[in-house]
Amino acid sequence: MLTIIVILIGYFLLLPANTFAEVTAPINFRVDRYAESEDPSTKYATLQWDAISDVVSYNLYTVGSSDIFFDSSPTNAYTLKFNKNSIFYFKVTAVDKNGREGSKSQTVSVEFPSAGVSLTSPKNLRISQTETTANKSVKKVHIFWDPVPGATSYIVYKNAGTTYYYHITVDTNLYEMDIPVSSTFYIAVSAKKNNLESARSQVLTIDLSKEAEGQKMASPSVVSDLKEDIKNTNLETTMSPEAKTSDENIEKLKKLEQDVKNLQGEVQTQSKNQNQLQRLVENITNFLKRIFGFGG
Repeated sequence: MLTIIVILIGYFLLLPANTFAEVTAPINFRVDRYAESEDPSTKYATLQWDAISDVVSYNLYTVGSSDIFFDSSPTNAYTLKFNKNSIFYFKVTAVDKNGREGSKSQTVSVEFPSAGVSLTSPKNLRISQTETTANKSVKKVHIFWDPVPGATSYIVYKNAGTTYYYHITVDTNLYEMDIPVSSTFYIAVSAKKNNLESARSQVLTIDLSKEAEGQKMASPSVVSDLKEDIKNTNLETTMSPEAKTSDENIEKLKKLEQDVKNLQGEVQTQSKNQNQLQRLVENITNFLKRIFGFGG
């Protein structure tokens, strides 16, 4: 008998100190934000509470004449899908690794804000500019969208498979992020005001691989040098007799030079024009060689 008592005492002494500690009720239970959806009759509310150490899950209960188990969550947040005109009341409990459930939190009511404070989803999500970085395999991408009336901030989401996860909150309708040239990213944005969030925008696909393939691009300085060469060339001495009398060739040269001017301004802010600019420079060079004997 004494041996059994000693074994039991040793067993309990080896147990972690918090084995019999009370599982506390979650605190700061709240509605973190409401979110619109593309379907006007469907809304979302994200419930959140402070995380508790040594807890493996949380149980949500609807509150009525009695508390009824609703669902469980592995994290200290839960997104609820509901009808705009509905009102729900919830409590949450914590469950530890031994399956013990703590006491319930305070009650939180979930009611979507009135239509007068709804937000529209951001429109016209696009890349406004890309920049090179010190790392040749990474580019800085400027993402831009039309401002949403009433919004005080915006939430940027990026995907992982078919799910979009919170990435960052920004105060303006512009966000810059470094993206590997070899990768493809999918971005969506929502508007936010207080705890109200709009539906997410249409997805923007960012694929820099094609741009990476065209690394041989004409810089504005190259274009300037070429234009200077054209300006300083004495066409009267370099033109063949046939070319001197060809008004058509002169007009072609003027048009090509004007195209260079136009694209030189655009290339500063629109990297997609760089490949087009390179092709234009090559066309000018070939044209001058063939018609005027310019460029060797």
